[in-house]
Amino acid sequence: MGADGGSIPDRRDLVKNKPKAQQTDGENLRRAQWSSCALSKRSLRSPIVLDALGRMYNKDAMLEFLLDRSSYGDGESICGHIRGFKDLLTIQLTPNPNFYSPSADETSDVTAPKFPFSCPLTQREANGTTPFVALRPCGDVFSEAGLKATLTTSSVVQPKSPSTMTADTSPSPSDEKSRMYACPTCSTSFRPTFIRSTDKDQAAELLNGDIIYLNSSFGLQEDLLILINAARAEEKAAKKNKKRKSGAVAAGDDGDSAGAEKTTHKKAKAKTEMNGNGGRVGLIAKAVADELKAAEEKRKAGGMSDAVKSLYAGKKGKEEDNFITRGTFTRYA
Repeated sequence: MGADGGSIPDRRDLVKNKPKAQQTDGENLRRAQWSSCALSKRSLRSPIVLDALGRMYNKDAMLEFLLDRSSYGDGESICGHIRGFKDLLTIQLTPNPNFYSPSADETSDVTAPKFPFSCPLTQREANGTTPFVALRPCGDVFSEAGLKATLTTSSVVQPKSPSTMTADTSPSPSDEKSRMYACPTCSTSFRPTFIRSTDKDQAAELLNGDIIYLNSSFGLQEDLLILINAARAEEKAAKKNKKRKSGAVAAGDDGDSAGAEKTTHKKAKAKTEMNGNGGRVGLIAKAVADELKAAEEKRKAGGMSDAVKSLYAGKKGKEEDNFITRGTFTRYA
């Protein structure tokens, strides 16, 4: 090796120089998340559905996946937690009035909007730099800042009782979480569950709350997915335990009557065998015993036959050979 004008790295260089981690292009990733279906990778178009993790899908692509879960190669890894449309929320995204898709032969303007949706309250682009949220009760989508700006005392649906809270008293954080506000678009009541930096269990609060963050961080998505799987496993175990208990109760209610019927049936069957098959077997055994007894008496009365007597005959009349003539006749035959 060598002497060819090239340089070959040795093991020392390969060990010392750690390869750089592959970095994802953040701009392309944000553009794909906010303008393309997470499952089919096609452009988002109405109707659009949202899962509990904040991922957006075209409804027709999700229908194809639910009918045939192998229709998309990476479908199970992306949305394997979705069991049906009951796990999805149909959302209403506001189109960006300044967005247009340039043609192939047209040079795209750098300053032109690149994202197709915006907030109806603040007209901000949904481009990933500003958090956007969807209301679970109605499906309307707003920017987090714009929705927070509308949460005033005039939008409260269920205010605190006047006897416990006056107009001059500011609500506590626990009261804020329990308050219901009206949606700025359709006036549907919802409970604001925004992410706070001091909340340790924000994933559980978001999962059970009325707000879903669109394209939330990967860490938050992992926490939500863990909670979803744990809740489903607990629900499955509870159903199995309930089914087992109901079966045991039903067996206990019918146990006494079933046991009594079984005992009565056994007694009746034993009685039938005693009167039926048992009686016939006894008669046959008695007839065989009588026949054997008669044969034995007949044998004793008649004595032994000649053939049998010859077996037990004595040796007194038999001529005995001496040692001179014993076996000479057949020796040379």
